[in-house]
Amino acid sequence: MFNGIQETLNLNRSMLLEAIKYCISACHSAVLWELLQFKNCSGQGTSAAQQQKQLRDHLDAYMSLMTELITSNVADFREEAYVSVGDLLIWFSKRLKDNPQLKPLVYEPDRDLQQILENFIQTYVFVEEEEDVDEEGDEGDEHKKIEKLHNRRNYLSVFCKLVACNVLPVKAAAGVIRHYVKYYDDYGDIIKTLLGKTRNINKITNAKTMVLSLSLLFHDLTRDGGSRIDRQSEEFLSVKELAKELAMSFGLDTVKNREAITAIHRDGIIFAKSTRESK
Repeated sequence: MFNGIQETLNLNRSMLLEAIKYCISACHSAVLWELLQFKNCSGQGTSAAQQQKQLRDHLDAYMSLMTELITSNVADFREEAYVSVGDLLIWFSKRLKDNPQLKPLVYEPDRDLQQILENFIQTYVFVEEEEDVDEEGDEGDEHKKIEKLHNRRNYLSVFCKLVACNVLPVKAAAGVIRHYVKYYDDYGDIIKTLLGKTRNINKITNAKTMVLSLSLLFHDLTRDGGSRIDRQSEEFLSVKELAKELAMSFGLDTVKNREAITAIHRDGIIFAKSTRESK
């Protein structure tokens, strides 16, 4: 089945892209069907062990191929593979460890896969509207603009769900939170929900992630503007605005959040000191 995907992709010059997308979708569904079948079996004996191994082999083969497609130059393959990987990472997440029979099926993304997923959203979600122009020149078509925005919101939601479900580390959210102010109109509701979810996971880690997101934004500012920063520039004011929005997200109960607020100040001071010393 999975070897068939590779063979199909090799024939892409003579085959409709839509058909290949259906192949990817069909194999995605097949993996989930195998998981359901394995859950419904007794979970004992030679047959169950063989079924478990076959499912794991199929999962590994499929995820490996989809990871390659996410970095491909074909948009249809790339986007379909990204959504598929995100969904399967949820299904085969650490929650399966509660069942001893399912524990060997847990698929935890390594650092390379985490980076590939993050690069995807930075490249294809957080894009300027003028850069996202259709090749046929119909950027004025409102329907297509809405559809593109809907797709980008879906891609971002996939990534945020992985963080919220603790499949990706909380700190992976820093690359998303940094865009909270700039892309508020498009993704503000999604990022705000992400902030709430990560705070529920761990308040202190959430606070440290906020500092990391601000530091990433500040590094962008210094990279583009050099050592001298115009404090009245739009870019610098956007950093201040993000800091303000993140501070407000804690609410008025400072006593309840004092450990997280302390972590923010501590990491902020360390960052400011290290930045000053590097100059």
